Amino acid sequence: MKVLRLFLIASIVFGLFILSHENVLAEKLEEVKKPRLVVDSFTFDFEEVEVGTDLSHTFKVKNAGDGVLIIQDAKPSSGYFTEVSFDKTIPPGQEGSIHVTISLTWHPGPFVERVTVYSNDPEHPKVELRLEGIADDLFRPDF
Repeated sequence: MKVLRLFLIASIVFGLFILSHENVLAEKLEEVKKPRLVVDSFTFDFEEVEVGTDLSHTFKVKNAGDGVLIIQDAKPSSGYFTEVSFDKTIPPGQEGSIHVTISLTWHPGPFVERVTVYSNDPEHPKVELRLEGIADDLFRPDF
């Protein structure tokens, strides 16, 4: 009878030991390193610019997470963009950039162009950057 009681107590202690280690494993899984994309500003306003000019802006991005941030793609919303380039890999705590050049070959008036950025940020896998302003024929003669 003593042996059976000792065996039951040992089984309970061993079971509690296993359960406590399962919680540690579950906590470790929750500690998986995740990147976090932070942009200095999602919108840039060129204000008033001349039609027919090329405009450039560099968006600063930071990885505020503890995993490596991978920017998979940055797609413009229209054919007016002449270039979109970006840092593909940004280590934790570091900064990178997304450089956009657009060509104002269209008619005068307000414009809004977007760049959709795709990354491995689990909370924000897709973010939209905006470039806006007013295209005007600044050098037309006044009659």
